[in-house]
Amino acid sequence: MKDIEKLRKAPHMSVRMYMIREIGEKHGISLEYIFGLFDYYNKKNSGRWFWQKAKFTGALKDAFDRFNKMMDELVRSIKKDSEEVAEAKKEGAEDALTDLVEKMERNLELNRDQDKTYISSHIDQNLTALINESLAVFK
Repeated sequence: MKDIEKLRKAPHMSVRMYMIREIGEKHGISLEYIFGLFDYYNKKNSGRWFWQKAKFTGALKDAFDRFNKMMDELVRSIKKDSEEVAEAKKEGAEDALTDLVEKMERNLELNRDQDKTYISSHIDQNLTALINESLAVFK
């Protein structure tokens, strides 16, 4: 794992975003695509009114909850455990992220190779700013 000491000193959200980016890039998935999927899912599955947000259900909810749990464990491990323990947690987080992305793609009937640019364009300016701000610590 790169710069474990730098990761240990960084804020929780920055470490989480950095690890999502690193894991995603290892599997050919950009941060913009991942968060674009979330935004696209929300647009396709929200209600008629602005307060009716989309919710994950069934297997997708389980995959999302598992991903969040694994990412929280990974960030905590980076902050306090040895590099070897953190690396083991990273492998679990990799599986959780790829599982979540694949289930979202199936749910939305997307083909990553064909729809990558379209989905990546669904990321809004606020989320782009959050990503940039979170990752600025590592530049």
